[in-house]
Amino acid sequence: TEQTWSSINCAFGRLAQAVGLNRVVDFAHKLGIKGPLNNYPSLATGNNEISPLDMASAFQTVANQGAHLEPYYVEKIVASDGTVVYQHQAQPVQVISPDVANSAISVLKGVLTKGTGRKGRLDGDRPAAGKTGTQSFNTNAWFVGATPDYTTAVWMGDPKGQTRMR
Repeated sequence: TEQTWSSINCAFGRLAQAVGLNRVVDFAHKLGIKGPLNNYPSLATGNNEISPLDMASAFQTVANQGAHLEPYYVEKIVASDGTVVYQHQAQPVQVISPDVANSAISVLKGVLTKGTGRKGRLDGDRPAAGKTGTQSFNTNAWFVGATPDYTTAVWMGDPKGQTRMR
């Protein structure tokens, strides 16, 4: 728990190798990561390029008590006469147990209250969970977070190279 709050990546690197890198990759895909993932030892520390949409999709699965919902762009289309032409129909798939997901969210709430994301707390101490991430030399930075209603992922970096941020 404290390793998560403080972003101590060595712990996650060791854990990923103990569990098995192929199993970690499979689990990431199960949560909602669509892109390819390399099963290198540095997997747990961010050696793969993952889109913000995939990060939000995977985090949403955990925040939604383990039920994955495919991301979508259009909720509803209404004709000028008020007739609903299209309405998105969510089709949740339970990919991890609610107990496991809720345990993870409990830990991730601490990132915002005791860890690296303390400055990201919401007004009024609204319930939220999240995870920060940075790459060597501060060339990439992430925040992925959720409230009971929304999930988001924010990435900042240079897609063309390892440009240091100030």
